[in-house]
Amino acid sequence: MKNKKTWMDITYSQYEKIKNEKDVIKQLSILSGVDVEKLKMNEIKELIEEYSFISTTPPILEHKIFYLDGIYYGLANVEELTYEEWMLLNKYIKNSDLKGVVSVLYRPIISIPFKERIKLKIATSKKDYNGIAKIKYKVVDYSTELENDTYKRIDKLPFPYFTTAGFFFQLILIEYLTRTQPSFKNQNLTEELIETMILTQQLQTNGQTIQF
Repeated sequence: MKNKKTWMDITYSQYEKIKNEKDVIKQLSILSGVDVEKLKMNEIKELIEEYSFISTTPPILEHKIFYLDGIYYGLANVEELTYEEWMLLNKYIKNSDLKGVVSVLYRPIISIPFKERIKLKIATSKKDYNGIAKIKYKVVDYSTELENDTYKRIDKLPFPYFTTAGFFFQLILIEYLTRTQPSFKNQNLTEELIETMILTQQLQTNGQTIQF
């Protein structure tokens, strides 16, 4: 029996391929990287057990940093988003485009204290996600060029980063509506934000279930 895998072993690309796939053998092929015709019958039960977590909802991560293609990315401070970034996120949520959400919210880290940098390298090498969660950092400002570059890179990123990005955006939506709704006069925009929040919840809890 191989080590049991978790959602952190599933990339965005794999998730996109299996979410609408009804054939269990094809799902297992996508997840394991083994061609359908080369899957051995005695391996199928083992693979089903190995990937049994797929029937659960992807977790929300405590840590907000990932390492990809030699670059550390951190989740931006959602309270400091510009109007442009809000509108982009609103568009991506409505289009069920989690890649777009991640591309706006996660950005390269540009400032991190020296001691924190050492801790980050050690925690990353050990996949110590609790350690990574405690790291302090600053990220670059948003730009269209940066968003496009990130969008192209993140197919191989573990899927929980995508649901986590949706979760943090949902939190700031709730806080914004709580602060403004009693005195907010643009009812159409308020309703639009509520609709976006509902869509964000749906995306966040959209776990992929394999029916065995």
